[in-house]
Amino acid sequence: MSEFPEFTIHIDAFADQRGGDDFNLSLSSRRAETVARHLQALGVDGARIRKTSHGERAVEYALNDREGLGFERRVLIYFCLEKA
Repeated sequence: MSEFPEFTIHIDAFADQRGGDDFNLSLSSRRAETVARHLQALGVDGARIRKTSHGERAVEYALNDREGLGFERRVLIYFCLEKA
């Protein structure tokens, strides 16, 4: 990241549909924060990290089995070019 100062990291965190809305939003927020802390421990400046917690609002898989629910519990990381 030090070689590309114009890039930021966007973290999108999700939860499956089990549990209540508030709990799932909190859970995805903790997931995003954990990834952000790990990146900072690796030397990424926290000012370059953007986090979004989606909870269960962005469920993509209709599977209610172990595999389907596992896909919903995810964190996506994007490297984005920020325009000045």
